[in-house]
Amino acid sequence: MQLLCENCIRDEHLRSVVADKGLVVDRCAICGADNVLALSSEDIDLKSRFRALIRYHFSEWHYNHHMGGDGLESLFYTDNPITNYQDSWDIEKYEKAILVVLDPAYEDYEKGICLFAGYTDGVQNLLLVAIKNDCDGQLRDLQRQSRERNFFLIESLVKAAIEPRTPDIEATLAKGAKLFRTRIGYEARATPLMGWGDERHYRPFSKNQISAPPPIISSAGRMNRAGVSFLYLATDAETAVAETRPHPGHYCSYGEFESTRDLRIADLSSLVVTDFATSDKRLDEYLLLKTLDDLFSMPITPEGRAEYQFTQLLADCFRQLVFDAICYRSSVGSGKNYVVFDPSNLAYIDGSGRVVKIEELSYQFSEMVIMEEDDSYITDLNGEFR
Repeated sequence: MQLLCENCIRDEHLRSVVADKGLVVDRCAICGADNVLALSSEDIDLKSRFRALIRYHFSEWHYNHHMGGDGLESLFYTDNPITNYQDSWDIEKYEKAILVVLDPAYEDYEKGICLFAGYTDGVQNLLLVAIKNDCDGQLRDLQRQSRERNFFLIESLVKAAIEPRTPDIEATLAKGAKLFRTRIGYEARATPLMGWGDERHYRPFSKNQISAPPPIISSAGRMNRAGVSFLYLATDAETAVAETRPHPGHYCSYGEFESTRDLRIADLSSLVVTDFATSDKRLDEYLLLKTLDDLFSMPITPEGRAEYQFTQLLADCFRQLVFDAICYRSSVGSGKNYVVFDPSNLAYIDGSGRVVKIEELSYQFSEMVIMEEDDSYITDLNGEFR
């Protein structure tokens, strides 16, 4: 029996399987760690989650021999997001454990996870794309349609795509839960009489000043159409401030809001691919939900705000499916974002207001690969979302 210990594994969700099901061994035969939890690589939960992580992180281009790859095993003889490979390990035992996970290469769509796309009628299928870089084809098509057709003509199609997956994301924001909201600016600024002009005091926007604007003056946003008032909040003050996209020198007011009742939310922020690791079918269902979160979370430049028409349609469909709010990742902060459809479900907490000044912003960028004149290219397989 080939064992992988908690020290051999890097991915935290895979490590949790070993922690839950493993037994303590005196010494790991692979990495040499003493008195650690270890689990057979044949364990169905470990194996299926391991395979799901391969599909999440790697495209078939990385390892398919026929396409110039070095084989699946080669993924794990270098730094990788799944294992903690070290040159000092017992390579023979490590290889045997990995080969158990990788066998078989093909599985039934509803019963296991394939690691190769394979062939249909002798023709190579499109190679598997790393799920982290992929998007759901059905949503991609609906997004394209939303540019050419009125939203109400495709609303039923969007709702039909989302509704079967709502049990995977349904959660509750409990009564009394606290969230943060920011508005650029402040109500007043003054110098105290006893301050000799050395300092200024600020009064933040509060209550209705910082809550959702009334519908008559509501402009279009990521989730709401013009004339529709939704309440946008975040799980922490830093994320709430960052989501307003302030500039250096701006002052921002923020305050806390408290839910007045239990709210039924669509939580897209907590998706983990290993929770969908039972089959290819479940991975496709994960991809749809991940795509929804990507759409809600991705930064949109001012010139790209026409794309809000599709996220507004998606939000409408969640509202019609009797959700009170959507929770999604923030692309500019470490916390999570909420959009609440009925602002009256949250109440401003008196005395919670603060004013902050934005001192500086930090930008991170990554260099993109330049197209080569003598290479062949195809349309971006990832569609419209990136």
